[in-house]
Amino acid sequence: MLLDKVVKIKWNQKNIKHFESKGYTFTKFGDKFIVYVDELMRNSKIRVNVKCDYCGKIFEKTYLKYMNGKNNSVVNTDCCIDCVSLKRKDVFLLLYGEDNPQKIKHIRDKTKQTIINKYGVDNLMYNKDIANKVTIKCRKTLYENGNAPKSKQQEYLCNLLNGELNYPVDRCSLDIAFIKDKIYIEYDGSGHNLSVKYKNITLEEFNISQLKRYKFLKSNGWRLIRIKTIKDYLPLDSKIIEMIDYANCVLNNNYSWIEFNIDNNNVNYKNYSNYYNYDILRKI
Repeated sequence: MLLDKVVKIKWNQKNIKHFESKGYTFTKFGDKFIVYVDELMRNSKIRVNVKCDYCGKIFEKTYLKYMNGKNNSVVNTDCCIDCVSLKRKDVFLLLYGEDNPQKIKHIRDKTKQTIINKYGVDNLMYNKDIANKVTIKCRKTLYENGNAPKSKQQEYLCNLLNGELNYPVDRCSLDIAFIKDKIYIEYDGSGHNLSVKYKNITLEEFNISQLKRYKFLKSNGWRLIRIKTIKDYLPLDSKIIEMIDYANCVLNNNYSWIEFNIDNNNVNYKNYSNYYNYDILRKI
């Protein structure tokens, strides 16, 4: 619903003819004068106040966009950006009798045939290039909104070490990333291989996937610090910082990965494996 009845605008060379024809008296260019909103020029970019017909929120938009929305929509409602989906449902109900046209068989069939003709598959996610683009976009969106899945331990480590949580790199989400140094931490806790535990994939498939992921990130210049603890124990903060300092020294000596295995009290990198004292352990 348009709230403004009148607005204040300035005289200029583009509007003088229009408003004089409406009975307004020209004074001089740059002077402000009050006009009725419904007498504005259709392409006016003056901002007007509009009330959302769905949530009641008051927002601004240009008169041009307001009129375009009115004239190009089959439903006579105004909506804010948060309620676009609600207005879309009203449009679909009016046009198709359903709030989603994909519920109608002949529209589903037509959409499916269009996808087949254009991409050679009946589901866009079967197209590798499109599936990759969707995955990349989803991971970026989850990172930006802070909605990516995370464990308590992962979040704790990230806050302590001042890293970036679930940072996206192509199709991968890095548990904790230090972007400037191109170093990332992978926290392998009790939930690390749930897909195997739930029998969605085999252990062999999981390991192959992890290896491919590591090689891809390595090829892009990323170095790995892996913290492994199936029991979900973490050392005290001072010890964690000591571990990361130790890891940085190793990685800066041309190593691409290091693993701290807390459950087995050792540290590993390339051909090196030795005892490591994690001292007091605790559940986060």
